[in-house]
Amino acid sequence: MRFLTIFSAFAAAERSAISQEFEATSHRHVDLAGENATLVLATQADLLDMQKVMLQHIEKVNLELQETIKSTFKALDETVASEVQQMQDRAQFYLEQTYAMLYTLQVSEWRLQMAARHGTHGRCCCQATSMSSCEWVDHWLLVGHERICPAHVGKDYLDHFTDRMKAKAQNELTEDQVASGSDQSPAMCIYLHKSTLVS
Repeated sequence: MRFLTIFSAFAAAERSAISQEFEATSHRHVDLAGENATLVLATQADLLDMQKVMLQHIEKVNLELQETIKSTFKALDETVASEVQQMQDRAQFYLEQTYAMLYTLQVSEWRLQMAARHGTHGRCCCQATSMSSCEWVDHWLLVGHERICPAHVGKDYLDHFTDRMKAKAQNELTEDQVASGSDQSPAMCIYLHKSTLVS
């Protein structure tokens, strides 16, 4: 019985010594030197330090990745915005050209209508003092044997245009004013009397 007690005490002391030694070595490298190599065991503190360094490195890489993504998307957005603006500008240019061509065709149509109806169904009469104050006068409202425009509504738009050309020759009107009057005169008549001019 005494022997068993001594053995138990000896075993407890040995376990305590091993525990103290393990506690001491858990905070430092343990080197095992061999004939041709050296084995270094990492302690818990080493692993925690390594984990900290790895987390810092991962965070740094993540920040760099986020910055790269932001700059890439910014460049893409600027490129797309520039291309969209160019497309809008081209579309606006073509639209303006189309409207200009349509207006030119409309003016040609007005002139053809005036040429077909003028004198037969009535006259387009314009005030001499205005570039575009014109109105359609039906045939039965024209005056005299020659069926001319009544004095209060002006004169035949062809005579009106001839007078404007003379005024231009005398430097009283510019080229643009003459052209403007020639375009607007038949247009004004058609707008005011569409029912008379329906084909």
